[in-house]
Amino acid sequence: MKIAELAVVAALSVLAGCTGGPAGSRENWRKPSPYLPNPDLKKLSGISVLPEKPTDRQISEYLAEIEEASRGQRVFGSQDPQVDLLRRVGPGHLKLLIPYLDRKISSYLCWALPALVGEEEKELVISLLPEREEFLGIVVDRGWAEEARSEIVQLLKNGGANGAERVPEAVGQIGRTPEERAELTAVFLESPMTGKMFPAMEGFPEGDAKEIIWKACDNHRDEMSFSRAVFEFHAARYGRVDSLIYLLKEEEKYHCMLDFVGGEFAREELARLLHMPFDSAAMLEYVMANRAGLRFDAVERRYVLKREEEK
Repeated sequence: MKIAELAVVAALSVLAGCTGGPAGSRENWRKPSPYLPNPDLKKLSGISVLPEKPTDRQISEYLAEIEEASRGQRVFGSQDPQVDLLRRVGPGHLKLLIPYLDRKISSYLCWALPALVGEEEKELVISLLPEREEFLGIVVDRGWAEEARSEIVQLLKNGGANGAERVPEAVGQIGRTPEERAELTAVFLESPMTGKMFPAMEGFPEGDAKEIIWKACDNHRDEMSFSRAVFEFHAARYGRVDSLIYLLKEEEKYHCMLDFVGGEFAREELARLLHMPFDSAAMLEYVMANRAGLRFDAVERRYVLKREEEK
């Protein structure tokens, strides 16, 4: 599936169950439960030990054992045994591992990837990047972003900014000249699911951040709510009351929409903007009741009532 399709499937899964966590992290999908199957430690402890220099066949059989031991599991976490088991494969086998990014153990493989990518696999990683957001963090951490600039831009155009971690860092690394920043701004405004680029773009010396994010909200209004919410959140941070209302209504509807935006950071930021404890229902009631008198203090970067300004 294409990046945009994968993002939609993942979003619908979360909206159906609302097990949230910080958006963009696969830890989203883990919420330990006595009612859902967790890792089977007995099965996992019986998995074969790989030799020091395994063959492709031995690695394939090892991966099959991990998959079989994970069968029926419904919750996943970065501290589960499967992550360490996959790290033991080591670098140099990336071509063999790539198909598993679309299989049951994909979340575990993504957590293990930094230990599985060797320097000699740089060209392969960069070539995969436009359709594989999973590698963006590795490219950023290893200083490959400048070399991979065109592939990162294509990833962003393909909608990879919504699901990939480390997007702001990547944007910062490939937006070093006015021309590069102009191209990234155009991608942000015109391509789907690019909202998570904005934290890096706020620091661009060219353009007006408020004008850009308000325009982006208008451009991306027809996107699915999990993507639109990211734009609306940042617009609310720049005084757009309609965005604030949209965000609070969506949070009341799903009780996990802010997880796509930034989890606890998003909740804390809304509390700061309205100068009140986070409670989406109470906040929505307050904003709707005082909408006519609500103003945005650009210096304090928060909303105030008109009568507060007059004191």
